Amino acid sequence: DLTDQDSACRLILASGWFLKVRKAESCCKR
Repeated sequence: DLTDQDSACRLILASGWFLKVRKAESCCKR
């Protein structure tokens, strides 16, 4: 589900994982 992925992406950004996980950026940017 796209919503599920978006939620995970949001969580990563909120957690600041995007700093370590660049994939999160791609997931959010799409």
